[in-house]
Amino acid sequence: MVWALEVLGVRLWRGQARLVRAVAANPRTAIRSGHKCGKSTALAIVALWWWCTKRRARVIITAPSYRQVEGVIWKEIRRLYKASKFPLGGDLHKKPDSGLQASDGREIIGFSTDEPERMAGFSGPNMLFLVDEASGVDTTIFEAIDGNRAGGAHVALISNPTQTSGVFYDAFHAESSGWHCEHISSIECGTHAAKDLGEEETGLATLAWCEERLREYGKDDPRYQVRVLGNFPTTADDTLVSLSIVTDAQKRWTINVPDEWAPLQFGVDVARFGRDKSVIIWSRGKWTSAPTALSGNDNVAVAGRTLDLVRQVRRPGEPVRICID
Repeated sequence: MVWALEVLGVRLWRGQARLVRAVAANPRTAIRSGHKCGKSTALAIVALWWWCTKRRARVIITAPSYRQVEGVIWKEIRRLYKASKFPLGGDLHKKPDSGLQASDGREIIGFSTDEPERMAGFSGPNMLFLVDEASGVDTTIFEAIDGNRAGGAHVALISNPTQTSGVFYDAFHAESSGWHCEHISSIECGTHAAKDLGEEETGLATLAWCEERLREYGKDDPRYQVRVLGNFPTTADDTLVSLSIVTDAQKRWTINVPDEWAPLQFGVDVARFGRDKSVIIWSRGKWTSAPTALSGNDNVAVAGRTLDLVRQVRRPGEPVRICID
């Protein structure tokens, strides 16, 4: 990014440059990455670029903890601001709560997602929400951000992909059509960063570190997948069928019409505890229906809903096989 080099005096490696351009160009951007890829520096550059170049610009930075906001992103913004090749103006405060303020109303502020009430009510013609460690951010925070986007605000989510549910996960899966998605692995960083920056010691992930993690964890270990490859974990301690098996099956699925004369079968997975949901699905041949998910239903209620679905889809007198987990 030319602006980063000419104004801040910062050279970006190709992965960082791709990240910065993506956030600048797209209303909704999601970036998953491995460890030590320079993503905090990239976010800081985006924040300062937006603040310097947009009329009535407002940048709101958040993360699951205030320590993350203050000790990582805000620290990087302050460093870049002070080292800039040209005076950027405005009043730079030590704490992200007060942030960087300009007399014409432009500002950069930061706070944690532990303060959800602060997320509501922002407005302005050029707003940018930067959410770090987005995989651990509660859905209610994203709902508040989305409400603020009614005026055309941009939002960027960036994180190590630690969770296999939630808004960040969905941005790469069920809701991917509504997001511009980027992926940076620690291996990519180790391969290109030192060459692109012209430095032997960058403070970023090295290939040697990636190889150490591979020997320690193994390529299929969730820790290697998340921390090095920047992939969502494919297994968990309480998982019978891995996520990778499910997503691979979805990619192979091409049958859109049920076989009218194939046997009718139902599968029922009954939830009993916590936030888990009961799920009912039916099939004819190699075709399956969309799942019906039920929350807070006891066994009797799930059985009743299953029978309702059976009555809706079976032919008169047709035998039905129901498999219950």
